[in-house]
Amino acid sequence: MNEIVFLPVAGTGLALPVVRWSGGGNGGDGKLVVIVVHGVKRRVFEAASLIPPMHGGGGALSPRWEMYAPIFHAAGGAGDDGAAPDYGGVAVDARAHLVWRGAAGYAAGHAAANAAGTSSFDAMDALVMHALAGGGEAAAALRVVGFSAGAQFATRYAAVSRVLEAYSSSSSSSSRRDVRVVAGSASSWLYLDARRLRIDHAAHGADGATAEIAADAFCEQGRASNAWKYGLDAIPRALLSAGDTVETIRARVLRSNLTIVLVRDDNAVSGGSLDTSPPALAQCRSHR
Repeated sequence: MNEIVFLPVAGTGLALPVVRWSGGGNGGDGKLVVIVVHGVKRRVFEAASLIPPMHGGGGALSPRWEMYAPIFHAAGGAGDDGAAPDYGGVAVDARAHLVWRGAAGYAAGHAAANAAGTSSFDAMDALVMHALAGGGEAAAALRVVGFSAGAQFATRYAAVSRVLEAYSSSSSSSSRRDVRVVAGSASSWLYLDARRLRIDHAAHGADGATAEIAADAFCEQGRASNAWKYGLDAIPRALLSAGDTVETIRARVLRSNLTIVLVRDDNAVSGGSLDTSPPALAQCRSHR
């Protein structure tokens, strides 16, 4: 079943619209919470394709689960290609709900268009806390899943969110959760230093297997190519928690349980959604 939740976000007087699905498993240890972040086309209900695997099958045990798909609505109202977003009939009203500028304004933690002090990452923190603190059976595990612009969001969110870090690394067993982030098919990634693979370097062997990359295959990029959202330079102060530095953020990413799904030849321009800016192309020209 699915329902629409309008989640209040503190300090804004506004809500984040969220689609929620839930189901009863046939076993397992504690509830599984999955949060799926949409791409620029905003086809929120595509998240439902993940439901069948969570039911289990062939005698496999599957926990009770809840899945959430937040709606980061574009102020213009349309998806990246001008098509109407798939919100399942949910009407987003900028007078009551948070909205963002541009097709992918939410993907790098930008502030909401109608709540200047609240970023998309702040809204996600509110959703994570809501989902893991829900009534009934305690959540044992959290999965944050994103592809395309959703992958950009998920990886950058994992880098700066103290909320996500607190759940994954708490010293208290009652507070700690099994937190994993899964991301793929992003047109740009958050790099942890200024090195990029040389454009003329062949990263794959003849058999398609990844070859060992020699140190001289890398080159240093300038500040523009390593600025946030492509790297860790010039991170907006609004996204930093007290005590955050480039070193602490890098360490947070390296401690996280992050799976990147490699998608080759992700280079088709659809509705202008592929990032072809110089900083993105410095990461890779053929695919990301």
